[in-house]
Amino acid sequence: SWAMMLPAMALLAVGQSLANPSIQSLVSRVAPPDWKGGVLGAAQGAASIGRIVGPLWAGLLYEQAGHDWPFLGGAILLVPIFVTALYAARMTRRRIAAEA
Repeated sequence: SWAMMLPAMALLAVGQSLANPSIQSLVSRVAPPDWKGGVLGAAQGAASIGRIVGPLWAGLLYEQAGHDWPFLGGAILLVPIFVTALYAARMTRRRIAAEA
């Protein structure tokens, strides 16, 4: 219903507006100086692809497999993302310790 969707979309817009500068700052800090532009572009490109493909993929899952599957599919996709984030955090900590 519109009564639920509009406040949810407003909350999403506010959340993304608040999170995006922090994400860009983090990406900029961990990127090597010579690669900053390319890394920031890749991060923005990946986010854009996710905003395009995600709803299409979730809609297809919803239609073909049922209303639980978009959520389960998202959870399955988050596992390798979480593992990659842990690895990146560990490598960043090591690099910062080596520079100190």
